[in-house]
Amino acid sequence: MMNRRENRVNVAMESSISDGTHMFNGIVSNISRNGLKLIDIPKKFDTSSACVTVISGKGRHFKFHVLPRWQKEDAIYKEIGLKIISPSLKWQSFLKDLEYSVI
Repeated sequence: MMNRRENRVNVAMESSISDGTHMFNGIVSNISRNGLKLIDIPKKFDTSSACVTVISGKGRHFKFHVLPRWQKEDAIYKEIGLKIISPSLKWQSFLKDLEYSVI
C-alpha cells in the first residue's frame, strides 16, 4: 500500500474541470495542501496534460492549474488524483481551517 505524503481532508465540493477542449463537472472527495481527488468525471475527459479546475464549496471558490497524477475508471466515470500547481495562501488557510474543524 502506498503511503500518502500529506494529510487529506474528506470534503464534498463541486468542481468544474477543463482539459482544454471540454468542460466537465465532478465532485471533489478529498483535498490536501498540494492535491485533490475528483470523482464522477466522464471517461472521455483527457488526463494526458495539465488542466484547469474551479472548486466551489463552503462559500468559497478556488481556481487551480492541476496535473493529473493517477486515474481509475469504471464503465462510465473516472476518479482522478490531481496535483495542484502553485497552491495559493488562501487555499492553505482554507485547508488549515478545515483540518482544525475536523479534530
